[in-house]
Amino acid sequence: LLARFWQAGAAQVNGEAAPSTVVLAPGDWFRCGAGPVVRVALFNRPQLGPPPASALGKPCPFCKVPFTTATTCLTCPCGVVVHCEPDEKDGLHCAQELRVCPVCKRTLSQDEAYVNPGGSDE
Repeated sequence: LLARFWQAGAAQVNGEAAPSTVVLAPGDWFRCGAGPVVRVALFNRPQLGPPPASALGKPCPFCKVPFTTATTCLTCPCGVVVHCEPDEKDGLHCAQELRVCPVCKRTLSQDEAYVNPGGSDE
């Protein structure tokens, strides 16, 4: 998130005086003057469904089984695709087994939710 403040030092980011332009990451917080503390959060909307065309025929990084059009997959925001078949299917559950992306180390969540990296407000 790119934040622009009207003047350098007019806001605090993570307890420090902020420059007029700053890049904020999930878990960072900012306050303008004596206003409320605002924490940056990331909303996770999992990309579940068939694999992207670029992944068809390529092996899953976890189980090495190639992706087909009938496969249900989870695509990480970094672009990594892994099998993620529903529980009731006799399918591959690579995302459930891995729990984190093998490339970027993000949590492979199937639930829509805000990602809270934790920490206190100040």
